[in-house]
Amino acid sequence: MGHPLIDGPTTKNGAVKPWEGEVFVFPSTVGQQGFWYLDQLDPGNPAYNIAVRFRLEGPLHFAALVRAVNEIVRRHEVLRTVIIEMDGHPVQVVAPSLSIAVSIIDLCDVPATERHARSEVLTTEEARGRFDLAVGPLFRAALLRLDEQVHILLVTVHHVISDGWSIGVITQELGTLYDAFCKGLSSPLAELFLQYGDFAVWQKQWLESSDLNSQVNYWSQKLSKLPLLEIRTDRPRPATQTSNGDIESLVLPKALTDALKDISNREGVTLFMLALAALKILLMRHTGQSDIFVGTLVAGRSRVELEPLIGLFINPLVLRTDLSSNPTFSEFLARVRETVLDALANQDLPFERVVEAIQPKRDPSRHPVFQINFIYQRDFVRPLQVSGLTLTAVPSRSPGAIYDLNFFMVERAVGWRASCEYNTDLYEASTVNRLLTQFQALLEGIAADPSRRLSEIPMVTAADRGSWIPAATVAMPRAMIRDPNRGFLGSASFVAPRSEMEVRLAKMWEQMLGLKGISVTADFFEVGGHSLLAASVLAQTERTFGKRLPMATFLQSPTIEGMARFLCDERSAERHDRVVAIQPEGSRTPVFFVDAGPFFRPLARRLGYDQPVYGLMLPDLAELSNRFTVAEMVNYLIAGLREVKPHGPYYLGGWSHAGVLAYDMAQRLTSEGEVVALLMLFDTCNPSYLRRFKGLKALPVRTYLLGAKLVYHFGQLRKMKLLEALQYARERFETIKEGWKLKFWQFWYRELNRPAADHLKYSSNFQYLAVMEYEPEPCAIPTVLLRSEVLQTGRFRDPLLGWAELARGGLALHELPGDHVTMFTEPMVKRLAEHLAEHLEKPAGLQPAHRSASIAVRQVAETA
Repeated sequence: MGHPLIDGPTTKNGAVKPWEGEVFVFPSTVGQQGFWYLDQLDPGNPAYNIAVRFRLEGPLHFAALVRAVNEIVRRHEVLRTVIIEMDGHPVQVVAPSLSIAVSIIDLCDVPATERHARSEVLTTEEARGRFDLAVGPLFRAALLRLDEQVHILLVTVHHVISDGWSIGVITQELGTLYDAFCKGLSSPLAELFLQYGDFAVWQKQWLESSDLNSQVNYWSQKLSKLPLLEIRTDRPRPATQTSNGDIESLVLPKALTDALKDISNREGVTLFMLALAALKILLMRHTGQSDIFVGTLVAGRSRVELEPLIGLFINPLVLRTDLSSNPTFSEFLARVRETVLDALANQDLPFERVVEAIQPKRDPSRHPVFQINFIYQRDFVRPLQVSGLTLTAVPSRSPGAIYDLNFFMVERAVGWRASCEYNTDLYEASTVNRLLTQFQALLEGIAADPSRRLSEIPMVTAADRGSWIPAATVAMPRAMIRDPNRGFLGSASFVAPRSEMEVRLAKMWEQMLGLKGISVTADFFEVGGHSLLAASVLAQTERTFGKRLPMATFLQSPTIEGMARFLCDERSAERHDRVVAIQPEGSRTPVFFVDAGPFFRPLARRLGYDQPVYGLMLPDLAELSNRFTVAEMVNYLIAGLREVKPHGPYYLGGWSHAGVLAYDMAQRLTSEGEVVALLMLFDTCNPSYLRRFKGLKALPVRTYLLGAKLVYHFGQLRKMKLLEALQYARERFETIKEGWKLKFWQFWYRELNRPAADHLKYSSNFQYLAVMEYEPEPCAIPTVLLRSEVLQTGRFRDPLLGWAELARGGLALHELPGDHVTMFTEPMVKRLAEHLAEHLEKPAGLQPAHRSASIAVRQVAETA
């Protein structure tokens, strides 16, 4: 890690520039070693630049902008880093300080009709400017002034110290710092706990200590005998790979992207998987091959501590799928899903090690292993408004093409932007535009009917047909209308029932929800449904169709279309899902929430797309004895847990009464020798603590607490308009009414041993009878209590809800905005996710490296 004396960087004329002050030397990461090797072959190749530009509209405070840029450089050591060779290997050298000059190019004197073209030329030149890895700096910024109120900020950074995620970090910090400096404030950003060099040290130690043979074997088998995959080029391929590139783009209609989102939800896949499947069909059509593989990039930030850092974390993966036998698109999508999940499960092996393992035949005219890449991302750079300035990302110019074809999709509010960066020495712009329009046509065909076989999906574009109207569906824009009885109804498009089964189910939904014209693709929980009403729907479904639909299966696809598909599938009666995959992808240790369905989706999204989240479903009443206990329910839950993850470490949690079940699960697993790394209780009370409020002696306390509730609700009503207040009061009344109904059926079922009402067979509320009879024992498991700040504290209330006497492994408390339910909704759920992330997966090995004299050495100026 250290070296007694390191010469300063060597300039192009051979002189050695002296270091000023102490420098820090770190090993290079595996990804950096790959880029350094490529740079040795073609020094300064601009294809390895990341170039972004921002349109700044409004009065610009230039000094604040420059100060903000340099504060980012001060905060992130990696932006002060160069890569030099030491003992035949690349290492990182971090300068103690670095000042970035933001150059200004004034285009105000250029005629308005020529100004845009001139700015495009300058943008391209800046994007393709070369970096010297050993000299640096590897980060630069420039400003184009179009007029007094409009500027273009150009930011260019070498890939060896950055990636796409890093651009999002730079953007957010730039906006925050610029806003503060404009107001005369100091930086509001907390100092970073880790730096990229710390990650490099950790990665080196991890690779040396970990057994990666299983991943080596996976990739060796998966990528054996790869065929050559190439879309016919417009020009002969040069003998040596070139990197001249450009980008073509189109924006997909929002109606189309909304329809594709509905399909991905129904099929249990991500939008990345769906778009990847469509691209593979496009490649099959153009190559005539059924063995299709493309590259992609994973974020590589599997630990929450790495998310605020700038640096190179991405890792390429190769996704290989068989398209033979002409499956339906839905069947093929399942193949793609399996391919992606398998690849993600083996993503820890650096791509450079994969290449070493498979030893592909080297061809200097091509990128190693794969030549076609695919990236799907949410927009890293979101519009910002700070101190009167609006900062908006502008599509970038290509600094150079690494691959023959690099397809990338960016999810934006107005619809996906589908782009392709291509090697201009191989392809014409017209060819790439045709590929993109055919890609769009395939997506339209998929949206129209995902049950088609691959050979039947058309590649005729919407433009040729006149407008995008899916076969057998009718797209009808509907406003987000607030219905006074049932909350928000509708979505971006309405799909009418297409079969007798869907017609019957739609009528049933309309009766139970009190709505008319419900789309068969509408989510039950987004049009006014809730868990108890869902139980009634399933009970009515069983009476009407004579087939039991498990709650877990319904939650996987809570739509009329999904229900119809299940009821028409003869094999579906054999399935009873114990687990709901709320967010199945990601490389982190999964989080399991008891009795969790759509309610937990916002939290899962906020935890990040690299965090797998699963819901453990409760058994139906028919599967339990009349005097069922917590132990009986926990047996069922643990069986479901082990279907997904046979052994720990486990992260377990539950909301309200479900937290008690998670508590008992954690105790049971620990007694069996498993590790429970974290127990999460969301607004959960210790049942023995709650029992203290029963009986005549506690009547004054209950009266006081009831008064506190009434004061709270009247306070809420005063803030509302008349119709909102009436709706709020009606909802509170319905809650009270359902509660008393539930108490009656509890007595009827458990005390009189009489059959329960049909709709209660599916009701998780009914199954919590056992929770209030449960007597928890102390446990030594790390526990976090995430509690609403409403109605849970004050006189007679324990802020820790009775858990302090039981949580022997440590108890952390976080108070959250919102009430018992709204704490899980936007925008309150953001705070919930932030607090929860503090406790998830904090590896002992990833710590700041010790910056001692063996690493930091004062340099002496020398000349060559």
